Amino acid sequence: NSSKYSRDCINLNYYYEAIEVNLVQNDHYIFSTNSTYHFVVCVDVYQDEFNRFNPYMNELKTNVSKACAPAIKLSVYLQKRTTYILVVTTSSPNMTGSFSITTFGPSNATVTLKRLSE
Repeated sequence: NSSKYSRDCINLNYYYEAIEVNLVQNDHYIFSTNSTYHFVVCVDVYQDEFNRFNPYMNELKTNVSKACAPAIKLSVYLQKRTTYILVVTTSSPNMTGSFSITTFGPSNATVTLKRLSE
């Protein structure tokens, strides 16, 4: 059971997963997602917090203007001691599906992912 958020700041009709990302090193990181067949995911990165009623607040700019595809490689420069929220949702309202996330970064970095949405 995923929570819903408002992509248009009006209707709470998009299911999402919010995942907290904590780092031990400043660097570029790549979040690679894969989803099930015929299921398109969208990925956004937020700094400090994610507001499901106003998804434009705290959103970071990434290498992709709006990352929506069955498989995404999202590249972003992140800093240690800063909380980031990775939000994964569907491209269409009221849909759910399975997805996986793989994180790439410097070889000596530790990335901790913590699920926030319920």
